[in-house]
Amino acid sequence: MDILKLFFNYQGFKDNVYRKRRKYFADLAMNYKHGDPIPKVEFTEEEIKTWGTVFRELNKLYPTHACREYLKNLPLLSKYCGYREDNIPQLEDVSNFLK
Repeated sequence: MDILKLFFNYQGFKDNVYRKRRKYFADLAMNYKHGDPIPKVEFTEEEIKTWGTVFRELNKLYPTHACREYLKNLPLLSKYCGYREDNIPQLEDVSNFLK
């Protein structure tokens, strides 16, 4: 199949909201300079809602599926990085915590 045909048939190609959002992330990435703080992302209400669903479902699985180290550090991630159902952690916060 022709690569352009694949590109134009891609599910997000005709979705202007999706394309605008991808551009937002691409611009953040392209403007980032190594050594600078990682840019903060302004997440949409829909993204936060999706994160909340994933967060709740994974929390149900952690007691039986997560390693001891993860379980031990999860409260610290919540405290220092904002790991919560209603908040998507910022990469800079997680990066600083891990250092």
